[in-house]
Amino acid sequence: DNGARGLASSIPSTQEFSTLSASEKGRLAQEVTPSWAIDSRKALPNLNLQYALGRNIKIKEQKIGMVFAYTYQNNFNTNSNIRREYEEQAAGVVLRSELKDSVFVQSILNSGLLNFSYDINSKNKLKFKNLMSINSDDRVNIRNGVRELDNDPHQFEKSSNRWFTQNVLFSSQLEGSHEIADSKLKFNWNLGYSDVNRNVPNMRRVVYQKTALDEADTSEAYTAIVQNNGTIPTAAGNMFWSETKEKIYSAKYDLVIPVELNKTKIDFKIGGMQQFRTRDFSARNLGFSRLKTSSIAFDNSLLLLPEDQIFAPENLGVLANGMGGFKLEEATKVSDNYQASSMLNAGFLMFDTKIKEKFRFVGGARLEAYNQVFSYIESGTNIARRIDTTVVDILPSLNFIYSINKKMNLRLSYYKTLSRPEFRELAPFAFYNFAMDNILSGNPNLKRALIDNMDVRYEIFPGAGQVFSISGFYKQFTNPIELVNRTGVSGASELYYTNVDKVINYGTELEYRIKLGVFFGDSLKSNGILENTTLYTNLALIQSKVDISNVNGAIGNSRPLQGQSPYIVNAGLQYTNPRTNLTVSASYNVVGRRIYIVGNVQEPDVWENHRNVIDLQISKTFLDKQLELKLNVRDLLAQKLIFYQDLNQNKKYDDGVDNRWQETTFGQTISFSASYTF
Repeated sequence: DNGARGLASSIPSTQEFSTLSASEKGRLAQEVTPSWAIDSRKALPNLNLQYALGRNIKIKEQKIGMVFAYTYQNNFNTNSNIRREYEEQAAGVVLRSELKDSVFVQSILNSGLLNFSYDINSKNKLKFKNLMSINSDDRVNIRNGVRELDNDPHQFEKSSNRWFTQNVLFSSQLEGSHEIADSKLKFNWNLGYSDVNRNVPNMRRVVYQKTALDEADTSEAYTAIVQNNGTIPTAAGNMFWSETKEKIYSAKYDLVIPVELNKTKIDFKIGGMQQFRTRDFSARNLGFSRLKTSSIAFDNSLLLLPEDQIFAPENLGVLANGMGGFKLEEATKVSDNYQASSMLNAGFLMFDTKIKEKFRFVGGARLEAYNQVFSYIESGTNIARRIDTTVVDILPSLNFIYSINKKMNLRLSYYKTLSRPEFRELAPFAFYNFAMDNILSGNPNLKRALIDNMDVRYEIFPGAGQVFSISGFYKQFTNPIELVNRTGVSGASELYYTNVDKVINYGTELEYRIKLGVFFGDSLKSNGILENTTLYTNLALIQSKVDISNVNGAIGNSRPLQGQSPYIVNAGLQYTNPRTNLTVSASYNVVGRRIYIVGNVQEPDVWENHRNVIDLQISKTFLDKQLELKLNVRDLLAQKLIFYQDLNQNKKYDDGVDNRWQETTFGQTISFSASYTF
């Protein structure tokens, strides 16, 4: 962002703004003059440039290494989206709204990496790693449709939203590994610092409506929806700024102590970690409304102007003809700002030992003390809230490996993990997402989730780079977090995060990576094709159960955890010809249907339908492998992404029967790349 989208320094604070008169707000409107025009231009092909440089210097026993890499990407993407809302009435479920979007996104990435390594000797090594990344998305949504089909099916809406986001990340790590002479002790340490800044400068929208027989009827003009007083996110002229500043400081260290007891070798590892994290989030919500007083009449003709003219500087404040134009309004809520911090102190003890030749046992425990402070002002009461909590957890881990022979293992494991809510999931800040046409807010009362995991795994290693394994798993979640549709809400849907008591997941996983020549005799192997072709698959089948027997209005006694699919498939086929340096590969992945939003007594669950994705790649090297050319085809099938409400409860999407809540149409991406190694 070049700063043009920033909020003018002359705009007073939210508190001062509330004391201004209408005339003063009209004058301030002239201080906020972003471009409201939508440019139309042909997108260039996507561009991806990468450069990497590495150097090594050896001075006797000492080695100094350096790696520098830079990446620049400029990608354009477009898709179409249809968003529908349904409502249950006495006559049954009716379609309430249907909005059609055309979405255009330009994404630019600038990323640099600079790493150093210093081997003092064979026993002492230092590394210094640095990463800088600037990632920006410039998104434009153009929308048409009907918002209230059940009440006014002839009221058509035309709107647009400009949403620019910039993320700046800087990360630096200093780490070392040391072997203490003659003691066989190994000490490793890592010091880290990260700075993350997310900026949304002037996300703005324009909304028009008209009442006509049909959308193509030009006898009726579109009129901008501008409030008489105040501004709301769904009105024309609404503008939103936000900035998130986050810093993370961390230290990790561990000591490996090899010992021998009764001819049994045991590696003990003891270590710890500290991480301090801070976040400061601030948002500002402004917008235009009609300027009118006892002596100034608003010029209604302004509402008929197109979006590139309606909020031009000459239409802000008192107009040249003495009539009222638009004035600036404040819509920032007290809950639109929050501060948070967390401190994690952790220590662990583990051991790794072999019992005879075939048995290996790895076990230990991790102790975590997590303190979190969250400060915000409660909307409605204006009371300053400060939540300060400390939770201590012991997380054991037990792993047993039985080596049947050199190529077969049997593994049994139990371990306990946890998942803490993110700061955004805790924040009561309510954000209107134009693309999804809903409001998302956090929940400061969220608890961390605990997960008990049990696995059994059988694995075979047929040859170099090949593996076959099958496993079973069982997971019990306590207080997992879900995204839920709030009940009793009119207008845009409101989503929030909440905990559920208990969830059980169990299932099986199959994974293999095998050369096809393994299945055939020497006569077929001799042509080289099968021997050089690798088939790989990862298949997971999962059963997930959330107890909803006591939930009012629920259908059935259980449902899957929000976001959990019953199956996940990742598969691929790759052929490499070592003589011609040609590689051809195809990959396939699909994720089974899953709950996207948990429903309520008024709204059924929203499901994300499965979507099959196939990618292809052909690559070949030239000039003694210094030059590599690649041709990629991404998303060959380009299937629609469909979200739906499963009305007939048959666990699949039925077109024409289920409520098609949202559908997004994608396109294929074809790319060509060339890389040269000096």
